[in-house]
Amino acid sequence: MSKFKYKYEIVKNIKEIQEARIQKDIAELEMKIHNLKKDYDDVVSEQKKYAEENLAKNCRALDIKYHKEYIAHLESIKKNIYCGIADLNKQKVTKHAELLEKTKEKKIFNKLEEKHLEDHNFEQNKIDNMNLDEIAIQRYTRK
Repeated sequence: MSKFKYKYEIVKNIKEIQEARIQKDIAELEMKIHNLKKDYDDVVSEQKKYAEENLAKNCRALDIKYHKEYIAHLESIKKNIYCGIADLNKQKVTKHAELLEKTKEKKIFNKLEEKHLEDHNFEQNKIDNMNLDEIAIQRYTRK
C-alpha cells in the first residue's frame, strides 16, 4: 500500500502559518489595548488625586491658572489615549475579519485533504482487492 501524499500540503501549511500570524497580531493588539486602558485609568486617577490635593486648598489666581492648564493637559492625554484605543479596536476588527477568512481557507484545504485521502484509500482498497483476487485465482488454478 502506497503512502498518501497530499499535493496541496505546502499551501495548507502556509494557510496555517498565516492564521497563526494573524492570531498573534490580534493578541498583540489586545495587549496594546489593555496597556492603553491601564494608562487611561492611571491618568484618571492622577487627575482625581491632583484635583483633591491642589484645588481644595486656598491658592493664588496664578496657581489656579496653572492647575487648570495641567488638568486640561491631562484631559488631552485622556482624549489621545481614547483615540488610540478606538484605532486599535478598528484594527482588531479588521484582523478578526482576516482571521475568519484565513480560518475558512484552512478548513477548505483540510476538507480537500480528507477528500483526497478518502479517494486514495478507495483506490488502494481497489488495488488490494484486485491483488487478492489475483492470488485467489492463482491458488484455485493450482489445485
